[in-house]
Amino acid sequence: MNNFAPPACAKGVWDEDADYGVDGDPEGQKLRDALRARMYERCGIQVTNTNTTNPQMRYAESLEDVNIANFRSLGNSSYSGESLIHNPEYFELLYKSGIYRVIDLVKNPKVRDECYKYGTMYISYDMTPGYGNNPIFCNEEDLIAKKLKELSTQGLTKKEYDARLEAYKEEIKAEKDNYINNLAKLIDQVNNGHFYMACDCGDFRTRNCLGLISTFNPNWFGERIAPSSEYVQKFRNLFNNLTAEHRRILRIDEKLYEELGKYLKTL
Repeated sequence: MNNFAPPACAKGVWDEDADYGVDGDPEGQKLRDALRARMYERCGIQVTNTNTTNPQMRYAESLEDVNIANFRSLGNSSYSGESLIHNPEYFELLYKSGIYRVIDLVKNPKVRDECYKYGTMYISYDMTPGYGNNPIFCNEEDLIAKKLKELSTQGLTKKEYDARLEAYKEEIKAEKDNYINNLAKLIDQVNNGHFYMACDCGDFRTRNCLGLISTFNPNWFGERIAPSSEYVQKFRNLFNNLTAEHRRILRIDEKLYEELGKYLKTL
């Protein structure tokens, strides 16, 4: 068991109004909440606190002593797996496990509330399918070609056409820059260790987020985690879209940049 002095209660610091999410679309959130509710109902997952004591908790000294689906020990007092909201009593084990921050990949308000209840730092990083379709994960030539096709059907003058195209390019750049800045903030939190990262089941989104961080984080403290096959090209696109400024923000030097190029070709 790790002994450490956790920070003062961080309520309000990393809440839903100041998260690192890449989506945040209200309609998208409604859909995800509905799908999550149906999943809980289908799988019989407990999502609210009850007075029933989980028998596993009797002798549990850390998260490693209880049954958590897709549980991973990442090193540096950090773990990942299914959402602890499936078994809310497990939140009591966070400090015993040396954890003082929870990184929630589905922006679940129930997780946030439990973190606040136990004085744990809550960080929301919304890993929606496709990473919110941010252009940093896309081939820019494909995006521009699609936009050109769209503009060609709108009967624009050349001046209007050029202006719309230039505005779209600026929009793409802004979205990419914003994503990299948010990713760098998340990486800084991860590098501090002492975190528990989870999506609903601790599998698809969690694996791909860990893949993203372990690949583009020069200070990652474990082995690189490969993304699922559906996201390999997204990782390659991100790499190809990195500007010199992006690399500076992520602290990726020339040696690591060259290494990443070779690594991503092997996936």
